[in-house]
Amino acid sequence: MVIEALMGGIIVGVMASIPPGPTWILCFQRNLNKGFRSGLYSGLGSALCDTLFSIVALFSLSIITAFISGHITIVKVIAGLVVSFFGVNILLKKPEMRLRQSRGGDNSKRWKDTATTFLMVLANPTFILAHITFIATVGSLGLGPTEGSFVSNLWMVAGVFLGCMAWWTTLALIVRLVRHKFRPVHILWLNRIAGSAIVLLGISLIFSVVTTLQIA
Repeated sequence: MVIEALMGGIIVGVMASIPPGPTWILCFQRNLNKGFRSGLYSGLGSALCDTLFSIVALFSLSIITAFISGHITIVKVIAGLVVSFFGVNILLKKPEMRLRQSRGGDNSKRWKDTATTFLMVLANPTFILAHITFIATVGSLGLGPTEGSFVSNLWMVAGVFLGCMAWWTTLALIVRLVRHKFRPVHILWLNRIAGSAIVLLGISLIFSVVTTLQIA
């Protein structure tokens, strides 16, 4: 059962990481702007938060899930504002400066990449509900943890982290192969496109709340 739980967790981690969204765009942009390590550390932040969400989902922390469901409007507004903030921040970045910093090899700021990505994902805890769905999906395939088994749940949590990191490492390696073809002007436009896309995603979260309230 341990192998099944681990494999199920890996699948959940990949399912949680692959769909394009603000985190995906942010990690891709950092891979190009600041290099492989920055992209990898950014992915680590997302993986840690997705692992946290899976812990909440697996161990049936009903108080947290009930709070999120009961305050979904506020949660979405906060998430939209945080995501929009990250988008504006990318729009204001100067690619020439970021490229010079990446060549300098300053590793002291890598954990800042991890922390900001972690906070960006954490700002939208509705993803916990998505993790519940993912876990139920793999469970229907016989790859979920043994019901009521604490150890089996832990193995699945480990699998979620491994699945997330497998995806973010793959993305960082792919970008690393093509990064040398990009020039500052290309990255400038990438910043504008990525920043605009993230801002639009943030605004869409807020707009979805407004629409729901109007319908209600």
